[in-house]
Amino acid sequence: MLSKNAKHFLKCQLKFNDSSPGRFASVLTEKVASNPDSSVLTWSSAKPYDQIPTYSFWEWSKKVDEGKKAKDLRMGDIIENTFVKLDTEIIKLKIPFVGDQLFVKNPNDVQSLLQNDGKYPDEPVFEFFEYYRNKKRPDLFGKCPGLLGTKGKQWAEIRTAVNQDLMRPSSASYYLDDLINITHDFISLVQAKADIDNTIDDLLPFIYRYAMEAVTAVFLDSRLGCLDDPLGEEAEKLIHNVNILVGEPLVELLLGLPIWKLIKTKPYKTYDDATQIIYDISGKLIEAGQKKHLEQSKFKKEEKNLSMLGKLIERCGVESPIPHAMALDAIFAGMDTTGNTTAFLLYQLSVNSEAQEQCYQEIVQTVPKGAKLTVPLLAEMKYVRGAMNETLRLLPVVQGIGRKTQKDLVLSGFQIPDGTRVNYYHNYTMRSDRYYNQAEKFMPERWIRGRPEAKKLHPYAFIPFSHGSRMCVGRRVAEMEIQVLMVELLRRFKLEFKGENPIDVKGGLISAPDNPLNIKFVPRV
Repeated sequence: MLSKNAKHFLKCQLKFNDSSPGRFASVLTEKVASNPDSSVLTWSSAKPYDQIPTYSFWEWSKKVDEGKKAKDLRMGDIIENTFVKLDTEIIKLKIPFVGDQLFVKNPNDVQSLLQNDGKYPDEPVFEFFEYYRNKKRPDLFGKCPGLLGTKGKQWAEIRTAVNQDLMRPSSASYYLDDLINITHDFISLVQAKADIDNTIDDLLPFIYRYAMEAVTAVFLDSRLGCLDDPLGEEAEKLIHNVNILVGEPLVELLLGLPIWKLIKTKPYKTYDDATQIIYDISGKLIEAGQKKHLEQSKFKKEEKNLSMLGKLIERCGVESPIPHAMALDAIFAGMDTTGNTTAFLLYQLSVNSEAQEQCYQEIVQTVPKGAKLTVPLLAEMKYVRGAMNETLRLLPVVQGIGRKTQKDLVLSGFQIPDGTRVNYYHNYTMRSDRYYNQAEKFMPERWIRGRPEAKKLHPYAFIPFSHGSRMCVGRRVAEMEIQVLMVELLRRFKLEFKGENPIDVKGGLISAPDNPLNIKFVPRV
């Protein structure tokens, strides 16, 4: 049985704070209910499931292979082009030995899908991780497969155990000083590596180093040395293999035929080898973090001084496998998502000089020269946060979300049976004039309440961190990492993009910049 707190958690996921870009306030939900696009058909009046426009799996595979060979895979574009080609807002893809996958683009469908999540939301993309961790590598994940490797009651119990330490708005604030120090180290490294013109040819590898250093500091109270010059062998190996885990091998395993369940295909072996290396390196870090916490626990220590690992040990118990599993997942998932979002944000600021200047003015007015950045001051910077939200809208690192339906639904006028896999790639929605004024324009002010540029948003047209109890568990920490780096950089430099080509998203599960992030750092007087 779930605890009282677990039940309360699962019922209350729609209650986000007002500053949340994905807030689901009742007033917005009422707006959607009156939207003519959200007309609801009964099951009997909807079209049958077998009439949903179908896209050939082999044509789909061809497009994916072409993208991978060209090292320019753009899953969002493949999906969007298919919607246009079939003139539909819902697509069926029949995958041999796997079953049907549906894709939807209308946020009203997403609303219906997510509001009927059931007690235990089922994310189909995690089926790979569940099978891999439980069936293929129980030697590594047998004690606790983590949030990625579980579902149902087991998932809910883990999520409930970690939610208070990870998801409450104040959870990341304990680590602000650490993030500021890491940011200063990042700035020193960039200054040392910049050419005579104060330019870095590609900033992304340095941003990955920042993101990994932040993850280990927050979760393990340990500085791995990712910002050392030269970069240490172990840190370099960890960063390299984390990039592999969210790269092409994973795309192949998620989207291709599940042959890897029977034989060790090349993508499976690449993924498995990288997992082993990360497990070995992170295992030593986690063990050191556990030992450090146990030594510190002999003395009275305020909760705010504990690492995230320490907090989880205090909450779950010394013998619980959950803290170890969550620390491991943080290392797995905490670099590319945060790193690529940061890269996209710095790019947007570097090519939108007026928005960058407004961010700078807000920063210096809020945090005068010589003053220290604090959590309350960070919360005051609405335009700065708006710039991050605009980046997440225009250049999302997570292409979408998925669910397995837990009841019969009607989506886009079609009958969708219980147990159907449905995916939402939000590229179209978040760049559509149907949902945003001047949708292609970078406008941080659209996220500031009371501004004329702010349009009444469909609450499901912007969910970059997913939704409800399946919302990204590391969201609070990631947001703070990104904003702290942005603030500390803009206090010191004006950013200018010096790349030959504009930057957009490419990739599969986690999107990355499709061109080098060539940035010039002009010192401010």
